[in-house]
Amino acid sequence: MTDDKASIVNAKMNDLRQRYKTQLAERVEVISNLISAINQTNNKNDYLELKSVAHKLAGTGGTFNFPEITYTARALENFIGSGVSNQAELMALSKKLVKAIKDAIDDILIQKDISASSNKKIIFPESTKILIADDDEIVSLMLSRKFKPAGCEIVYAKDGSEALEYLQSDMFSLIILDGMMPGMMG
Repeated sequence: MTDDKASIVNAKMNDLRQRYKTQLAERVEVISNLISAINQTNNKNDYLELKSVAHKLAGTGGTFNFPEITYTARALENFIGSGVSNQAELMALSKKLVKAIKDAIDDILIQKDISASSNKKIIFPESTKILIADDDEIVSLMLSRKFKPAGCEIVYAKDGSEALEYLQSDMFSLIILDGMMPGMMG
């Protein structure tokens, strides 16, 4: 990869990290609301929703180079999946995840020195078709916002099985694949 292309990719990644920061702030609120609901009603659906949020954070934490989010979110997801109903441990893991998210938001704010090259337009050949396979709709949307203005056709798959179906019937110029999805992994 040439230096110019590398700087464009780095600038685009920085822009995605800024958008990710906004989504992280929203996820802190979702986690807080779910924990409150669990404390009040102990509803199984709230546990499942919290597990789903943790799963998505575990994947996107790695994507955006926040290993502490990945580690704590995966620990929370596994804890809920184990069926153990220790409320104190659930609260401790949730608080640790919220702290990791807030630390990541702070890191993104500190890194806000996005280079001028972030305004450069990526040019793709005509009829570039991109498959985005990710169970996190937010990540898929953020990625598509980067490629659609360049005239790319975007196809979405929510898991590995759906991605394989698309690959059996179509050709893609680029495949962006989440490594950690429900069912079939990337």
